[in-house]
Amino acid sequence: MHVSARRTQAPRHAALAVAGVLACAGVLALVPTFSAAPGAAAGWSAGTLLSPVWEAGAGLHRASERLWRRAFGAAALEEENAALRRALTELQVAQALGAAEGQAAGARLGAAALTEPLGESIETAVLGPAPNAGRRLLAVNAGSLAGVAQGMLVLGPGGVAGRVDRVFPSACLVELLADRESRWGAVAEQSGDVGLLRGVSRDGFAEVEFDSMTVSAAPGERLLTTGRLGSGLVAGLPLGTIVRVSQGPSGTMVAEVELAEPGTGSPLLYVVPAPKLDWQVPQR
Repeated sequence: MHVSARRTQAPRHAALAVAGVLACAGVLALVPTFSAAPGAAAGWSAGTLLSPVWEAGAGLHRASERLWRRAFGAAALEEENAALRRALTELQVAQALGAAEGQAAGARLGAAALTEPLGESIETAVLGPAPNAGRRLLAVNAGSLAGVAQGMLVLGPGGVAGRVDRVFPSACLVELLADRESRWGAVAEQSGDVGLLRGVSRDGFAEVEFDSMTVSAAPGERLLTTGRLGSGLVAGLPLGTIVRVSQGPSGTMVAEVELAEPGTGSPLLYVVPAPKLDWQVPQR
């Protein structure tokens, strides 16, 4: 009985397998497909059922590829721009340093003719204006530690810049000739007219009031230090050039003066501790 049962089940399994194959063939026969060739007749294929999924996947892949290319391209471009900005900044700094070195070299050369005959001098770098209730004061980077003292003469490439007003350990303030409290003895180079140069709180300019009511000084004539009042005991140093001469309120002659060394245009100034120049005021 046992052998007979197994023999009767075998034909049944074979029939089920054949039926399954026929069912799959029937399903596949219902799936439409269209030929890739233009104008070809429509047919049926299992591949066409999955083609929309493949197309969507391919589209996503292409979009993703474009996105990544853009992202990496933007990053590379940003890095390139940053490198260009760094190079430009380095070039600008190099040019600025070169210009500053050139200005400093020019200042040294221009001041040498004035400072060398006076003996020792202290080179200082100009830090900038020091505003003080409208006064014309300039801060420089040399102080008592460098031997600077109040009242010392300060020169620039063009001539006298002023005198030391206040001293700190590593810096000092220079009272420029344009300062309203500045007073310097002055003499006209050709005519010998003597007067008092005083600041008018106008950058680069001052005025001189002559001692006499009649003067021969004329526009274009240079004013020099007399070695007397406010001149640091040094005579013959350039103060400025006469612009115009007129009569003042008190009847004395007054001249507008364009200063030889404003102090604000040079990167370097020179403090002279003990000037040794001997120069005589011209006789009228």
